[in-house]
Amino acid sequence: MELQGLIRQSEKLIKRGTDGEDISGELELLQDSVTALSQQVLKREWDRVKDGEATFQLTKYGLVMIVGFALLKWAYGSGI
Repeated sequence: MELQGLIRQSEKLIKRGTDGEDISGELELLQDSVTALSQQVLKREWDRVKDGEATFQLTKYGLVMIVGFALLKWAYGSGI
């Protein structure tokens, strides 16, 4: 997973920074990577929430089918 790679990269940079190396340029790249990854995660989660959980979707579409069949049976059963 990309997140694990970012964590490893940040740990290496922290170690190098504490050893006295100048890592400012690499920190900016890491910041850009973290920003891009967080945007991807937020987009994926938003799409999941927007669509609804799998149980909710199954219930929703199942009820639509049941109500639809009940209405058809009622319409054809009552001679309309």
